[in-house]
Amino acid sequence: MAIYTVHVKGSPYDPVGLSDRTVLTRDGFSWAALVLGPLWLIWRRAWLALLVWLGSQGVILAFGTWITPSFRLTGVLEVILALGLALEASQIRSSALARRGFVIVDVISAPRLEQAERTCFTRSLLTVTEGPQLSPTSVGRAQDTAMVGLFPSMGG
Repeated sequence: MAIYTVHVKGSPYDPVGLSDRTVLTRDGFSWAALVLGPLWLIWRRAWLALLVWLGSQGVILAFGTWITPSFRLTGVLEVILALGLALEASQIRSSALARRGFVIVDVISAPRLEQAERTCFTRSLLTVTEGPQLSPTSVGRAQDTAMVGLFPSMGG
């Protein structure tokens, strides 16, 4: 079973265009981020992470060129950078979505993306038809009582 987080831009209680404003991200290791690296970051519009990745590549290049011209050490650093990106890909994507105004509204466990989407939209339709659960409040002024906060009286 995979874990998916549901990100929605705007109000999750507004049914108009809910499917267009919803993004599901799969948590876990990303093979696409491991193999494609910067292209995956561009595709997911993770610009800040792309800048960090480019800076890391520059440091590795400078380290391999000027400090130690060892191809083995540079290759090991490249593999570590690629593995780090693949392991943190879901968090990078969630952070990029959060910067664009998306909010995490649900977490779903499902074997495939299609089943996660079906569960997501079934839950959201139930939520939209029921609406947010608001507690009733009194409209008048608060009544004077001897209780202040959690304490029965001011002196005690």
